[in-house]
Amino acid sequence: MNSNKWRNWALVFMFGGFFVMYCGMYSRALLPYLLVVGGIGVVIGILLYFRFGPVNTSIQKVTCPRCGQSARLTGEIDACPHCHLTLRRTPSGSYEPDVQTGDARTTSVPVDPNPAADRVGRNPGSP
Repeated sequence: MNSNKWRNWALVFMFGGFFVMYCGMYSRALLPYLLVVGGIGVVIGILLYFRFGPVNTSIQKVTCPRCGQSARLTGEIDACPHCHLTLRRTPSGSYEPDVQTGDARTTSVPVDPNPAADRVGRNPGSP
C-alpha cells in the first residue's frame, strides 16, 4: 500500500478518535467508554504517523511513464500519487508499469514528453 494511503488512514483514526471522545460529552453514562475508544483511535493514528509519516529524502525521484510527473516510490510495488498507475521495481532498481495487476491502461496510453504544454494555453488541435 502506498505511504500516502497509510497517512490518510492515520488522519482518519486521529479525527475519528477525537470525534468519538467529543461525542462522550453528550452522554455521562458513556463518557468513560467513549474516551477510552477515542483514545485508542488517537494512539493508533499516532503509531501510524510514526511508522509511515517520515519521508526518506534519500529516495530517488522516478518519472511516471503515464503522466510524466515525478514521484518518490518505495517498496517492490507502489502507485504513482498523481495518476495511480501501479509500478513495479525491476531488478535494476528502476520502476516500470506492473502488468500483473491487469491494468489495461498501462500499454495503451502514449507518454507525452511535455505534459505541462497542454496546460500553458496551447491549442489542443495544433501540432
